[in-house]
Amino acid sequence: MILLVGIVARHWLGKTILSAVERALLRVPFIRKLYWTGRQLARYLFQGNKAPTGRVVLVEFPGPGSYVLGMLTADEAKSVGQSLGQEVSAVYIPTAPNPLTGWVLFLPKERLIPTNLTMDEGLTLVLSGGLLVKEEGNADSSG
Repeated sequence: MILLVGIVARHWLGKTILSAVERALLRVPFIRKLYWTGRQLARYLFQGNKAPTGRVVLVEFPGPGSYVLGMLTADEAKSVGQSLGQEVSAVYIPTAPNPLTGWVLFLPKERLIPTNLTMDEGLTLVLSGGLLVKEEGNADSSG
């Protein structure tokens, strides 16, 4: 019974404190925008394959012959595309070790190279600095 009361109190108290902190952050004009944007980005990145586009792509960046993993965030960025006079996609390029920082690139679709990686696998690869690379057929390969 004591354990049950402790668990309920902990979750209730934790949610109450987090809610109060969030309300305080949302009252400060500049902080509100930063907090809200960071929160939405974190939800998008960490919800796995349930992301609206949820595709991991390779992009030639920052120069020819160098490639980075990116998360396709908008298949078509119309307002930017109109300014550029061509159809472009929005790709978020996360940085390691903090995937909430990075670049947003607007690229023609033909410059995107699709991958077989899930969003979770792509983020793991970025966060590990490339150490944790998923190997195809690794478990079944012999010799």
